Amino acid sequence: MYRAISACLLLVLSSALVAQDESAITADVGYASRRVFRGVERSGDAMQASAALSSGGWRGCVWGSLPFEGAEPDEVNLNLGYAANLTDQLSVGIDATQFWFGNSSARATKQSFEAGVKAIWTARGGISTTLAYHHDLRLEADSVQGALGYSLPLTKLGAFLELSAFGGWVDGDDVRPDAPGPPVGDGYGYFGAEAYLPYRIGGHTTVLVGAHFADTVGQNRLWSPIGAGSGSRGWVSLSVSFDF
Repeated sequence: MYRAISACLLLVLSSALVAQDESAITADVGYASRRVFRGVERSGDAMQASAALSSGGWRGCVWGSLPFEGAEPDEVNLNLGYAANLTDQLSVGIDATQFWFGNSSARATKQSFEAGVKAIWTARGGISTTLAYHHDLRLEADSVQGALGYSLPLTKLGAFLELSAFGGWVDGDDVRPDAPGPPVGDGYGYFGAEAYLPYRIGGHTTVLVGAHFADTVGQNRLWSPIGAGSGSRGWVSLSVSFDF
């Protein structure tokens, strides 16, 4: 059912993009020393790549992560969404994401599907406030996340340092839907911070260096495909992005 929903969303997005006069394509490839999602560690260091198509308020993206440790699960995500600017400072959007996990254990989750809404308020001082809610149909999970962001100008480098801090709560009724036995429910909180330094090196190429931190509180190990529990995690990332 979830793949059928994703296919329908892809058709809708494709039709909308064809109807637009202008579109942009971006692709990137890089490395991350951990794969962490909403505070949960999903794998160790991995190669990651993505391709995205955007036009007007529409955006579609395919993202993948391939861990260096062969026993850890690889991951592919298909994300589709639409965002609109209601005012000069406020934008709202909807999105849907299909997750696939390969090379996972027999009890681990093989796939899930979530949809959500997001609102972003950008103050005149350049500080942005984001509030997002998502519901995962397979995990029967709700997540709420708030974040603050700021772009710090680095005049001498001709670049901006992108800073953000975030926190959220996740509550699920069926953390491992593919495992035998009765459903297992759990809820946990998380918080963290990120810093990105994008640096343009050509007309169509950007190098992106990132430093990340996240901490989870009360997280059941079943949320993680590799059995990682609560705790603090830091990691770095490096990628090269191309736009056309």
